Order: sequence, then structure tokens, then C-alpha cells
Amino acid sequence: MDEEKKTRTKKHEVPIWERSLLTINEAADYTGIGINKLRQLAGKRNSNLIVWVGSRKMFKRRKLDEYLDKQRPENASIRFIGDVSMLDEKLVKKIELLEKETEGHDSVLNVAMNYGSRAELTYAFNKLLASGKPEVTESDISSALYTGDCPDPDLIVRTGGDLRISNFLLWQAAYSELYFTDTLWPDMNEETVNLAIADFYTRKRRFGGLDKITDKKD
Repeated sequence: MDEEKKTRTKKHEVPIWERSLLTINEAADYTGIGINKLRQLAGKRNSNLIVWVGSRKMFKRRKLDEYLDKQRPENASIRFIGDVSMLDEKLVKKIELLEKETEGHDSVLNVAMNYGSRAELTYAFNKLLASGKPEVTESDISSALYTGDCPDPDLIVRTGGDLRISNFLLWQAAYSELYFTDTLWPDMNEETVNLAIADFYTRKRRFGGLDKITDKKD
């Protein structure tokens, strides 16, 4: 971590990993407010937001337990993606209850906990092998991922000044637009999210195609 990041981190009294959990609450609120505007702009029926909150080492059990008790976004379903088997049975049941109690909304907040894209792909391949498929398609692989019923992300925001995607949604990000910001993830707010969205709408997306080239003669 460079000196600038250390300075920005030290100014907060709440530990950075704990602020990541607090930011999910804000993300859930934004899903119900800001995403409605996005839906109108994009002309889409529903919206999905995926937030990464770290590995198992980042969380204290008590804080995660308290968070699961309090997290109830009003305008979005919430789902956990990643390997939650490392949690104790009580926490896993709380996660399952939270997912059940919030299901049914058009907008979905996906919380990536103990998530790694290579592990997700390994999970998907093993799932397909176990199903007995003699061969698989790209669609089969997409459906077998943790995010199987979610559309591929239009935009991936990488925070903290790092210029890499760090084993995050490697398969799903094939045609995603990437946006990089020096802002730390726990410091993201509606203003910084809107900056990323505004930048996204300046992009020209081709999904692997090429612009039509017209030769012009002087």
C-alpha cells in the first residue's frame, strides 16, 4: 500500500474491512435508488450489482454475524456468491435466510465473499463433469457459475488505484467495460459511483465486433 493509500485509510476510525460491510448497506440502498435511473437509461428490465467484500481472513465472526442480522435492503434481493462453506453452520443458515427473505426483487445485490474466479470456474467445470455431459458449450459454463442466472456485467469498477481485476469474474468480464479509480472501495459513495456510470456512457461497445470502416477520398 503506498503512502497516499495509508493516509486515506488512517483517517477513518473504523477498520477498512469493517467499512467494506458498511458500504454494502450503501450499495443496497443505491441499488434501490440509483439503479432505477440506470435501468431507464439502459432500457433493461432488471439490474444486478456484484460487490466484493473480501476473503474469510478479512472478517471477524462476530461482526459478520451482526451484519447478517441487520442487512435488509428494501428494494433489492441479496445473494452471496463464493465459497461460504468455510463459515460455521449458524452463519450459513443466516445467509440462506437472508437470501430467502429478500428474494423476488428485479434488482439483485450479489455479495462476493471468499470469492475467486478461478475457484468459481473449477466449481463450474466439476459440476458439468458430474452431470455427465459429453461436451459443453459456453452457455453451459456460464449457467454453471455462481452467477449462472445473472447477466454478464456491463461495467466493472476497480477501486484503490490498482490496475488489475485480481481474479474477479474472469469469465463474465469478457466484454465488460473497465473503470479504474483511486478511491478506496469503502469510500465509494453516490458521487463516485455516478462518475463511473457517466464514464461508462461515453464508451462505444462492440462486443468483439469492428466498426464499419469507410474509405474517404480527398
